[in-house]
Amino acid sequence: MNRDLVREIVKKTGVKEKGLRVTLSRIKKRHDLKGIEQAACYYIKNKRLDINISSVIDDVTRKLFQELITAPPRGSRFAKDTRGKVHKSKLPKLKWMETHYYTLADRLNDFYGYLFLFENALRLKINSVMESKYSNWWEIKIKMELPDVYKYAKDEQARQAKLPMVGQAQALQPYDYVTLGHLEQIITKYNTLFIPSVFPNLHFFTGHMVIVKRVRNAIAHMAPSTTLLDIRNAKNEIDILLQHFSTL
Repeated sequence: MNRDLVREIVKKTGVKEKGLRVTLSRIKKRHDLKGIEQAACYYIKNKRLDINISSVIDDVTRKLFQELITAPPRGSRFAKDTRGKVHKSKLPKLKWMETHYYTLADRLNDFYGYLFLFENALRLKINSVMESKYSNWWEIKIKMELPDVYKYAKDEQARQAKLPMVGQAQALQPYDYVTLGHLEQIITKYNTLFIPSVFPNLHFFTGHMVIVKRVRNAIAHMAPSTTLLDIRNAKNEIDILLQHFSTL
């Protein structure tokens, strides 16, 4: 027999059912939950209501709530880095912004590290594989066979040279100036060097790249439409791809 969690919440709290259903619809949309029932589970746990939902809540909702309760509070001045050390957070305190923006900012803060390591690991892997076959692969192969990629890197290098106050910590290689999509192009073009030595097949690589690229592009444009589920899915895809990067 299905339970009516909405009615149980109303009975427990005395809130108006109509207003509660609006709140649950927003929770469902904001966190990409399966349905109103799972939004109700989230609401119950978030409000610490004395309603047993252990047989109703699904794994996605449970994991979401666990992530949120361990995140720094909105506008918090402190957060933990990957080594467990506490450092000051510079999130601005804007009381008029919805909690959703702060929750997403906290999750993106974690995801940027994943993305940074993945993209640069991919660059280094491509260089290692291509260099083992062609000593000056960027000039010999990319310039002639992927001219659009070569031109993009050249133009980006020139553009960044006009901003000498930014990004001068170390000298970059030409492949450091290209996008994630360009890196995918290189592997696709020279797939015989990467398949199966790095990835089992090309479909495996390009298939797992789809979500990663979409989420990366969305957050690069600071799109508030990015969801926590998007981030979790992208991180899962990156984890799968990185399993094939055990050695350089």
